[in-house]
Amino acid sequence: MHIFSPAVSLNVADMAASGNFFTAHPDSYESVAATGFMALTRPGSTDMVARQPPGSTTAQHPGSTSMSPQRSF
Repeated sequence: MHIFSPAVSLNVADMAASGNFFTAHPDSYESVAATGFMALTRPGSTDMVARQPPGSTTAQHPGSTSMSPQRSF
């Protein structure tokens, strides 16, 4: 098995605040966003996936799109 890049997954209550916090850092950007989650990238560093827990009613990140809801497995 080869690991190409590590990633950290976080459950966050406020997607907008989390996205704004992480993208405020130099070289960090949102690489993927949809309703309930976003992936943040910084070259040469660990990627981060922020996920809104099921049933949470806080605001979505402004860049999120309208895609099918995330399912819990």
